[in-house]
Amino acid sequence: GGLMGRARITITTRSTIKFPRLILGRGFANGMQMNTIEPSPAGESSRGPRLVLSYDQLNPGDVLVVYMQFQVDPTTTGRQDATVELDDQAAPLARVDHTITVLP
Repeated sequence: GGLMGRARITITTRSTIKFPRLILGRGFANGMQMNTIEPSPAGESSRGPRLVLSYDQLNPGDVLVVYMQFQVDPTTTGRQDATVELDDQAAPLARVDHTITVLP
């Protein structure tokens, strides 16, 4: 508990993404405290238990790098869903399935 973690998500575009949305697995917020998200998203919302970070339009050749820092709540243990999806508004573009394990 209290351990720090970080994530870096890099998006390199080949075509225009008018409404880029990063959808974070529930493990990014469940039992975690988000300390930093840089650059700040233009908007934040949720899809069920998952966080949605909205960014401005990306054009071909653009690179968006998102840095996040977290702190684990002391009572959190076990496997956490750290899946990341990229959508253009609601149309899926990419998905990386990932799990993190928090040890007691």
